[in-house]
Amino acid sequence: MCKISVITVCWNCVGEIEKTLKSVLAQTYSNIEYIVIDGASTDGTLDIINRYKSKISILVSEPDKGIYNAMNKGVKLATGKWCIFMNAGDKFASDNVVSEMFASNSPKDSTKVYYGNTTYVYEDGTKQSLKAAPVYPIIQRCQPYCHQSAFFYIEDKRSPFFDEQYKIVSDYNTSLWYFTKYGEDAFESRNILISDFAAFGGASTSENNNQRKSLEFLNVWKHYSVCRKRYLIERVKYFIIYQQPISILKCLLKKYIDGKTKQSMTRREI
Repeated sequence: MCKISVITVCWNCVGEIEKTLKSVLAQTYSNIEYIVIDGASTDGTLDIINRYKSKISILVSEPDKGIYNAMNKGVKLATGKWCIFMNAGDKFASDNVVSEMFASNSPKDSTKVYYGNTTYVYEDGTKQSLKAAPVYPIIQRCQPYCHQSAFFYIEDKRSPFFDEQYKIVSDYNTSLWYFTKYGEDAFESRNILISDFAAFGGASTSENNNQRKSLEFLNVWKHYSVCRKRYLIERVKYFIIYQQPISILKCLLKKYIDGKTKQSMTRREI
């Protein structure tokens, strides 16, 4: 029975952390390593974590440089062959999730990303289901699964697991790394509900970050040949939406007219 490392990243989430801790610790699978990376919380989060400290394999509480930096710490410390991220506010869909994925079933030898279904839980309490889909061609434009519903084989990708230059879509960049290195056969899905994902409060779910998120997607796409067409299409959209081409054209036209006017006036003076 292979070891599974479950990683929880948190910071100042006193109202959300306990349900995540309980969800992980309630798993019936017997070979789980639980790693909690806290960003030096000051709101009582750490007090709650310490209540469960005896059941946590590794606990780190220190300042970090963002969520992907914190998750990288977790992967670097992990000793399991597989890891899954269940961050503060998220939880496993049932107590038997890990057992269903690894005891009742098992991934193929070629599998590097082993994923299932997700329930998105929004701030107002509404829910939306996301069914696991084949990785291709969806991977060309986005991640075809929620990373809280994906187990990653980390034996050959521990440090860095995430590229920290991306603050919002680094998980998608990592998925593209797996796809580019191992191909479509490295992705395997199960029709099993893996997680309830708290779809609010994070950088990736904030509407205020839409432009930054779009720019990060562009920077990711341009580095992968499989996404070349998507990059070109979305680059045009980005220009239209965020760079105001009409204003730019008006400005260029005004400069052109002003230049012509100055030339005409110069000729008259001569």
